[in-house]
Amino acid sequence: MKRRAFTLIELLVVIAIIAILAAILFPVFAKAREKARQSSCVSNLKQIGNAAMMYCQDYDERYVSLSVWCDPTEYWWTDLLQPYAKNRQIYQCPSKTTGGIGMNHPEMGVYRGGGPALADIQATAETAVFADCSLIPNPAEPNPDAWQDSNTTSTVWRCPSNTPWYDTNPVRVTPRHNEMTDVAFADGHAKAVKVSSLGFQYPYGDARAQWDRR
Repeated sequence: MKRRAFTLIELLVVIAIIAILAAILFPVFAKAREKARQSSCVSNLKQIGNAAMMYCQDYDERYVSLSVWCDPTEYWWTDLLQPYAKNRQIYQCPSKTTGGIGMNHPEMGVYRGGGPALADIQATAETAVFADCSLIPNPAEPNPDAWQDSNTTSTVWRCPSNTPWYDTNPVRVTPRHNEMTDVAFADGHAKAVKVSSLGFQYPYGDARAQWDRR
């Protein structure tokens, strides 16, 4: 008995089916992979938030500053929290090759001047401190959820009150993880949120502006 081989048409049909399945499944796999990275990033930010709370307890209920200058060395918040975190890998977002997590400047991370007292933060559970960030290439975009992530990372992200650098050096919170960003708040808890929920589109002093500590 002769063994029947595939015809060219049948082979093309099989290839077409495989291509269709790949087109459907690859985006699903990519989202699932990014979801896993997001969960890992939230875990990192939770540890950073806990380290910041321990720092507050040791420094008279005052938050960690963005940096401290001890001539000739400048120590950034990542250095100041290291005795409590004891793990430098938590400062790196799993979706980036280096860095990717920054501190709220200047509302929380007062540059070289000591952070604010916890008593001066009106709503600690709603005040964003640490988050996914990068230098965005589209700073004129009014919708924060449309801000684009880039390869440039920083240990700081800027607020609308941080003029003129908010516009001239737009390092901002970015929707890196499936159109969400990971944030640690001033009370230590961390979660994934929409960038727009942090209220960058609202003016200084607006209760909906979660980047504003007042």
